[in-house]
Order: sequence, then structure tokens, then C-alpha cells
Amino acid sequence: MKNIPLIDSYESFFNFNEDMKCNIGIGGCVNVENVDNHRNFVIIDSEQYDLDEFLINFIIKQDAYIGYNIDLFEDYDFSRVYARTHPEEFKNRISAYIDNLVMLGEDEFKVWECNLKIRPDGIMLTSWDDLYRENLIVPYGVTIIRGGIFQSWHHIKRVELPSTLKEIGQYAFAECCNLEEIIMPDSVEIVGVEAFHGCSKLKHVTFSRNLHTLESRSFMESGVEEVVLPNNLTCISKQAFSHCEKLKSVKLPRNLKKIEQSAFQYADIESIKIPDSVTYIGEYAFYNCDKLKSVRLSNSLSKILKGSFSSTGLETLYVPDSVINIENYAFSDCTKLKKVDISRRAVQHLGLNSFFGTKLMTNSGKNVRVKSPSSSRYIWEVM
Repeated sequence: MKNIPLIDSYESFFNFNEDMKCNIGIGGCVNVENVDNHRNFVIIDSEQYDLDEFLINFIIKQDAYIGYNIDLFEDYDFSRVYARTHPEEFKNRISAYIDNLVMLGEDEFKVWECNLKIRPDGIMLTSWDDLYRENLIVPYGVTIIRGGIFQSWHHIKRVELPSTLKEIGQYAFAECCNLEEIIMPDSVEIVGVEAFHGCSKLKHVTFSRNLHTLESRSFMESGVEEVVLPNNLTCISKQAFSHCEKLKSVKLPRNLKKIEQSAFQYADIESIKIPDSVTYIGEYAFYNCDKLKSVRLSNSLSKILKGSFSSTGLETLYVPDSVINIENYAFSDCTKLKKVDISRRAVQHLGLNSFFGTKLMTNSGKNVRVKSPSSSRYIWEVM
């Protein structure tokens, strides 16, 4: 890490390099000679001085680093700079960009092709100049990727994310139809609404171990084939993996509590084990997962909501004793369902058409047997 010179007065500016000659006038008139070899300045806490346009342009031209609260008045560009910041904080936040940074305005700066903004919660990547780049390397130090920044950038194939990143904003990579892989560093905690929606070639996603928020439709209509979700995640938001027609394998986290509405509808999942930590599965959560042959339900689940497993490929079903309510159309149109093992005492409500369209119903009772292997359960099956 390069040392950042701290210039807190005209005296230290004058003495910064003996080869540079400065004449300081009362009105802030500054003449600079021999400037070609002088680079990388920081001006801190010098708001009591006026810096003339020549000096400002010199600083900008020489890739100086001017501290992060900056007022740029409109009488002419870069005509006045008032740097009001704490040196240590500035050094910690900006040091990663020391060789490529140019200030753009108050709290804003540019590194390579990236425009960034300093916020109380970190550094946000706000825009990127090159629309046609295939491989992106997000600079180290960025903590937030602004929403919609790369939306519909069809050239992107690969993105390298820094270990400082905490949040991927809403729509950040939506409709990036050639993006093939995402590896999230373990620093990532939040993936925003529709962040990767419509990334049809996105086959491989490695999730951060510290991810705790996966917002709605975040991977909807993506090409993801396998999902292994981290144990910090407690909720899969609505339609998070909806219409992921190549998604065959899902491993749910052991601390998961909620699977929201339509979270996996129209996916190609073949089997699913829902951990006992789950207390809620939303309506149509697995609707039309027509290759879903087996499901292991949570022993903490009290309700199976409307359409949650409708039109799936289920062949057998074990309903745990915790379930007291099976709502309308919960397992309707499961045309391969031949056997249901259900509690005799726990279930208090069986909703309208909850098993409509299954072989248990379409035979009008013919070749369907109900038996009671124990005093607490009965089995309903097609012979």
C-alpha cells in the first residue's frame, strides 16, 4: 500500500517537494513551476484557502487524491475545492485506488472504467464506461453494486467480484443473457430484487456463506442448474428461482424458516428435502415442478398452502403429524400420485380439491384403498 501524503496547509504544500516552487498570494493565486514530475497529492482540511483554477487543474491532471467530502461550485469547473475529511478514514477507504483515482465531485470518484460513490455504509459502484466488455473485474474496496448498473449488458460473460462486496443491488445483472458464472465472495450478505433475473446462460452460482437476504425474483428465469444455499439464509423470497427450467438440484440450508410464494415454480427439481426448521411454505411454491418425484416435508410445518405442490410429479407423499391444515388445490393435478400417508388425528381441514386430478380421485374410488397401519395414521393408495 502506497503512503498517502497529507497536506493540511499551504506551508506543507510548499514543502512537499523542494523541486516545486509555489508563490502564495492573498487571493489564492498560485503559480506552479516544474510540475511534470509531481504526482499523487492529497489536500486535506484546507477549506480556509482558495485554490485557483490552474492549481486545481494541475492536481486533477496529476491524478491527485482529494479527500472525500468535496464541494464543487458551478462558477467554473474545479474552481474551488474544499476538502473536509478525516485523514485516517480517507486513507483506509481510498488506498486501494491510489494509482488510478480521479475525483469527479462531492463523494464521487473514478477508477479505471468505474465510477464510484462513497456512502456512510461503504463504496458503491455506480456506473461502468465500457458497454462491450466481456470480462468485468469489480475493483477491490467496492461494497455495493448499484441497482440496474449492468442490466441488459449482453456482452458480459464473466464477472469477478471483490472480497469487500456486501450487496448486489436490484436488477444489477438482470437480462445479462451471456453471463455464464457467478462466484460470490463470502463477504456478500444481500442479493437484491431481480439481480440475476433472465440470465439464461447462468449455469453455475457459488453463494456466499454469509448470505442472509435473497430477495424476490433474484434468479428468476436464469439458467442455473444446481443450487446450494448457505446456512445463514433463513428465507427464500417469492419467485426467487421461479421458471428456472434447468434447475435440477436444490440443497436447502439447515436454518431455513420460510419458502415464499412461487419460489421454485416451473423448476426441473427432481427431489427436495425440506429441513425441520421450515415452518412456512408459500402458495404455489413448487407449482408445476413436473419432475419432482419425492419431497420430504418439514416436521415443523402446520399448513400446506394453496397449490404449493400442485401439478408436480409426486408419486408418494408422507404428511408429517405437525400438519393440521391442507388447503385448496395443495396437491391437485399430481397425476402420478399413488400413495398418501397421512395423520388420522392431526389433520383438521382438508381443503377444496386438495387432491383433485390425482389417481386417488380420478378413479372415483375404484381401486383405491384406505388402510390404517396404526392408530395414528392411515394410508390412501391406488392398488
